[in-house]
Amino acid sequence: MVIPLEEKINELNQRLKKMKDEKQYFYLKSIDGASGARVTIDGREMIMLASYNYLGLITHPKIKKAAIDAIEKYGTGAAGVRLLAGTTKIHEKLEAKIAKFKGAEDAVTYSSGYVTNLAAIT
Repeated sequence: MVIPLEEKINELNQRLKKMKDEKQYFYLKSIDGASGARVTIDGREMIMLASYNYLGLITHPKIKKAAIDAIEKYGTGAAGVRLLAGTTKIHEKLEAKIAKFKGAEDAVTYSSGYVTNLAAIT
């Protein structure tokens, strides 16, 4: 038996509505403040088990100071993609440190995990 597409979509929409009504829909929730081991969402403190901040570096004082210093020197972002106009000395310094740490000839950094994975498999 083939179920029409519209029927499948309606079923999915009903499931989504039920999840939202029961406060079980967890996508696109806004976090109030920096992400850490605990976060506040919709006025409730919760344990954060889904962020990339598992090492707590986002709020570490040394990391925050380094980020502020980098913003003062380089601005809030690159002027373009790395290949064309976005590579700065700080990128090159980081890559040299990573290469030295790994005992490699060179290293390259990417702007996202997606691009890193894409580069690794192509």
